[in-house]
Amino acid sequence: MRSWVVVGVALFALVSCTSSPEDGSTVSSSGGDVSSEPGPEEQVLRGHTAPVTGLTLLADGRLASASGGFEGTEYSGEVRIWNLSSASTDLSIDTSRVHAIDALADGRLILASSSGVEIRDLSVESTAPLMIPDSSNTHSIAVLSDGTVALGDAEATVRIWDPNDLQTPLVVYRQHSGAGDFGRVTSDIAELSSGMIASAADGEVHVWDRSEADGTLTSSGASGQGYSTITELTGGGFASASTNGWVYLWEAEQPESTQLGYPEPSFYTETNVVVLDDDLVASRGNHVWVWSPSLPSTAVGTYERDQATALALLPDGRLAIGYYDGEIHLWDPVGE
Repeated sequence: MRSWVVVGVALFALVSCTSSPEDGSTVSSSGGDVSSEPGPEEQVLRGHTAPVTGLTLLADGRLASASGGFEGTEYSGEVRIWNLSSASTDLSIDTSRVHAIDALADGRLILASSSGVEIRDLSVESTAPLMIPDSSNTHSIAVLSDGTVALGDAEATVRIWDPNDLQTPLVVYRQHSGAGDFGRVTSDIAELSSGMIASAADGEVHVWDRSEADGTLTSSGASGQGYSTITELTGGGFASASTNGWVYLWEAEQPESTQLGYPEPSFYTETNVVVLDDDLVASRGNHVWVWSPSLPSTAVGTYERDQATALALLPDGRLAIGYYDGEIHLWDPVGE
């Protein structure tokens, strides 16, 4: 299961370079009609009082969201578990500011905060979480197909753990050029269908084999910008989003060759990207855009509400979009 999260969201930069939020203004397609309020096909989840920093879908169909901001001189955070049928909160957990969130196949929640990476059993509210050792600098999480979890830290390093045996990591990957230097954040990790791992850190995308973690199959830093997120395309290759507001499509065997770029004009921040039906790609910068590889310079859909901070794809094809003001909007980009 993939989580699509904001990794190290530049919240203050986001505020300084965007206007104040608009109320759910929607453009269904380039040149389409604009509505000033969410339409009947849209749903708004309200409850967070700080910026949404992560979204992930649970195995039982509920949505987990994380938020975080300053309280006094320290960061504080909250995780909410949402019943999407009733748009209500089933569970709320206070925590420190969350950098990444994902779900294990057995229903447990894994989240990385400034306190470290913890695994929570949501069926037993009072149970203390399991803590992964020495994980306070974790900024990205990927749950892999075999049930293990890959954690990316603030030193361009990826560690793979067995969540049922937290004595020592199974794999440690230190081949990104900034490995070992604090501040070189591993912003995303993705498992490709080939079984290879793709990781973004220090302005590079690396594709590597977990069984040979001392080597790299392919690497790239071609855009000159830091890559925020990675997701595999159903037709092969993968998409990565960049801090310059563009989305790049790569071939996994030769990721140094950028195929296409999609800009969000005049907006530069961390970006999420998810893949919709027929390889339509949704990206989050300030707004949420839908792109088609056959129309590289024209958005085919837009959810035009300012200060989007997180993005996740739901099973019914809707997008869950988190915002700086704490709201979560559910939007159907294809059914418009």
